[in-house]
Amino acid sequence: MTAWASSGVRCCFFDKLSNRFLYIDYQPAVKAFTNSGTAFDPKEPLENETEMVYAQMGYPSNFYLALIQQPGDPSVRKLYAIDMNANWYDTGANAGAGLYDLSAAPEIAQASRFAFGTRGPVIFYGTSQKIYRCLYENASTAELLLDVAQEYPGYEISLLWMFNDNLSNATLYGKLLYAGLWNPATGDGKLLQYVVSETSGVIESGPKVYDGFGRIVSLGYKWK
Repeated sequence: MTAWASSGVRCCFFDKLSNRFLYIDYQPAVKAFTNSGTAFDPKEPLENETEMVYAQMGYPSNFYLALIQQPGDPSVRKLYAIDMNANWYDTGANAGAGLYDLSAAPEIAQASRFAFGTRGPVIFYGTSQKIYRCLYENASTAELLLDVAQEYPGYEISLLWMFNDNLSNATLYGKLLYAGLWNPATGDGKLLQYVVSETSGVIESGPKVYDGFGRIVSLGYKWK
């Protein structure tokens, strides 16, 4: 298993040994997909892109999005979308619902930080120094949101995280993008908070900057 994402108690993951997607539903057993799809067939092993880069539940909220590249070749990166309702709620659902080639997006080959929206077809990705917004249905283009070298000299990006908890705060669900910055020379860390459009990812305000951290590598939400 190289990555996983959950929807309720279900999860989907990419099995490196068989080069295919598997899932777990409400029964405690690993299962293979039985539904095919219009974009790709998740019943079959992948032939070219077999090295997982990142995966997360995305848009719509029942879709599992997996960014996969050719082995050792980050110049070819594609986003696979699986409808997690297939094989469970809707036996006729299109399991292999989407396949988007992100290879032409600027600096996607150097990206190592990611956050996916769940209310619109938008992903955010970051290199060590830049953050981009990409509407993956038009994956050849992306907007530069932050150039760390210009705005925060000496810092690098350590984290991207999207607030996607619709149960704890429906108002801000899909609207808060967080970026962790870290200065390796001083050890200082910053947390940047942006308010973005939940459907397009366009920045509406920010960043609001929180100081007093070290290197931020993970973020979570604590219910009050």
